[in-house]
Formats: sequence, C-alpha cells, structure tokens
Amino acid sequence: MTTEKPYGRMMFEALIDCGSDDDSALAEDGLTINNSGVYLKRQGKYERQGLMPGDLAFLEKHPTGRYDDPALRFPFGPAELLEFECIYTVIADRWRYGDGERRTDGLTGEAIWLVAALLDVEEGKRTANEVNDEARLKFAPEVAADAPRSPLILTPARKNEKNYKRCEELGLVMPTELNSNGTVNMPRGLSKAAKDIGMSRQALTESVTNHIAQLEKKK
Repeated sequence: MTTEKPYGRMMFEALIDCGSDDDSALAEDGLTINNSGVYLKRQGKYERQGLMPGDLAFLEKHPTGRYDDPALRFPFGPAELLEFECIYTVIADRWRYGDGERRTDGLTGEAIWLVAALLDVEEGKRTANEVNDEARLKFAPEVAADAPRSPLILTPARKNEKNYKRCEELGLVMPTELNSNGTVNMPRGLSKAAKDIGMSRQALTESVTNHIAQLEKKK
C-alpha cells in the first residue's frame, strides 16, 4: 500500500507557476508537458550547436534515456518529484527571490508543502528520506507507524556531488568548470581516488563531469 498521495498535471503546473495554456516557462527549460507527464525536449542539430556545454549536458540527462518516456510521469508523489527536481532543478528556483528569500504567493494547500520540501532538500535543511517519511505521516497517518523506514535516497545529482566532495577530501584539486567541448580536465590521482571510492576511473570522471555541468546550469 502506498503512503504517498499522487498528484497530476494541475499540481505540477501550480508548482512551476505556469497555466495549461502557457507552457513558455517549461519550454525555456527544454521541457514540454501533456496529460501523461513532463517530457525532455529533444534538441535538433542546430539548436544543440547554440547551447552552452552545461545546458547540453542537462538536456542529455533523461532518466531512462528514451525521449518518448516522460521524465516525470503523472501521477507522481513527493519521492518522484524530488528525484525529478534533483536532476532538472526547474521548480525550486521559481519560488526564491534573488536575495534567497522564499515566496509562496499564488500557492495554496499541499503545493506550499511540496515547494517547501523541495527548497529544504536543495538547501540541505532536510534529506529526501526525511521528506518522504513526513509525506507518509501527512498523507497516510493510519499506516505510517507500521511502514518500514525508507532507505536514504541518493539521486544521481546527490551521488555526483558526494563523489566530487569525496575527491576533495582525498586531497585532489578538483576542476570547477567545463571545457568548451563539455569535457573536464581531471586532476592527478583520480585513478587512486576512484579505487578508494569503489568505482572505475571512467565512472568517476563521468560523475564529476555531470556534477560540474549541474553547477554551471545553476549559475
């Protein structure tokens, strides 16, 4: 039995502050929406040539690798929304002023809670695991006491961040930006760091590159 309340297109449009007749807010982020979910827009050859490396890396991060599948399928719960947001970060920034102060104008009911949860996780105030546990209590209190505690959720974005920080802890001087071709100049000692972390050098290189691309997208 699920303990998460499903949401659909109406809730997602409220979260992105976008009416169903105006999808320009999503289009700017390379996404499209219909009644079955949110889709990553496949960019054409000439469109791709005009993109910065960080934006191009962002558009290639489809959860399944199949563009005909939604990146976020409707209906969704808090866990699915958190995973989507950690990859695409299209919601949280819309509800934060330039000085970092949060806003909730136009939001009502559970939309306020969902935005607060996304912002808390992004700012490190709560973990995804804590948000999902709260969702069980909020949406299905009668079964929450018997529900097993969910394992700590590490989304791809969080895993990449963790690998990057682990390299820093091991003494590597880590790169902070992508090259013009979307690659990263890896530091000496990466192979040893990969062995200490428990992954291949190629996998660690990809993880670090994806983390830097995500940081550049947020600039």
